Amino acid sequence: MPLANLGSAAPPKSNTITTATIINSGAPKFISHNLPSGTNRVSSGRAISHIPALSARQRFYLSYPGGVVLEAVVNISEGRDPLALDAMARACGPWLIDIHTDIDHNRSVFTLADIDPQQVLQATQALADAAASKIDLRNHEGVHPKFGAIDVVPFIPLDDTTHLEAEQIAWKFANWLAEEHRVPIFFYDNADPNKRSLPQIRREAFTDRVPDIGPSQSNPRLGACAVGIREPLVAVNFLLDSINSEAAQKIARVIRESNGGLPGVRALAFHLDSQQCSQVSLNITDLTKTSTEQAYEQVEELAREHGVRINHIELVGLVPQAELEKWRPEFQKRCGITQTQTIEARIAKTHKRG
Repeated sequence: MPLANLGSAAPPKSNTITTATIINSGAPKFISHNLPSGTNRVSSGRAISHIPALSARQRFYLSYPGGVVLEAVVNISEGRDPLALDAMARACGPWLIDIHTDIDHNRSVFTLADIDPQQVLQATQALADAAASKIDLRNHEGVHPKFGAIDVVPFIPLDDTTHLEAEQIAWKFANWLAEEHRVPIFFYDNADPNKRSLPQIRREAFTDRVPDIGPSQSNPRLGACAVGIREPLVAVNFLLDSINSEAAQKIARVIRESNGGLPGVRALAFHLDSQQCSQVSLNITDLTKTSTEQAYEQVEELAREHGVRINHIELVGLVPQAELEKWRPEFQKRCGITQTQTIEARIAKTHKRG
């Protein structure tokens, strides 16, 4: 079976990657493969080839452009255990359209979507159940900030899906997680009446802010969970050509909106031991004000000022079609992000496989 890369391409540091391929059950199984040097892979070393078939009902209703679609982008604090990731991917069923894993962050992003919001809710609950059975934060190590095993769960209404529908699903999921797994819930963005951001939650949780739902204290094994409703965003990593934590931190500090940088941009800097380089990681939360290409140009200029270069660009999850259409062909070629990595194309591809 030919392997299709559903993650973001990155230059390999070794010839061994782990690939999820479709087996008889239709769920992914993580298998190690020795591939030629130069084969693209995600930063974790995992290229995911898993888009299960949809039912006839889904094939009939799910089409692009237009239509009612709810997306959930579930951030899980596990990126190293293939068996655990396999179990979580299986739990998602046919609503899984993308996985991105990172061993340095020890984190995975599962993207789920369907025309029926209730199916998205059930798939997200199944994923949370699987994650809760596999993860113990007391044994967790990773460079990415986190406060939960099921760390961040945003629901994104697409096309004709209404905010009210997304809000109902977000609240149902939050109440279920708090009751079923005794996990405190903090709402953010459009799920929060005060519209507080995810960075605010990370700063204020359990100190200046009590949970909105659930226990008053963090679950010793599972931590807490942030549940939100938001617009589509782009999460993108810039891998520098060397280990230079000081340069990466200065770039992140200058470019983030909270420090007077680009509108809608959040930025962090990391050291990636597996890649032996520094990374500038961005969330571009308002694509109407800052495009991915504009952010790249700013990072590239700042990197040059600090004597480093961008060695590779990595997409985390998927990108909206409208955002991709803004990019110049030269930029698309530079970053290696193609039409196949849009939300719309991935859902359409899943639809056709049915």
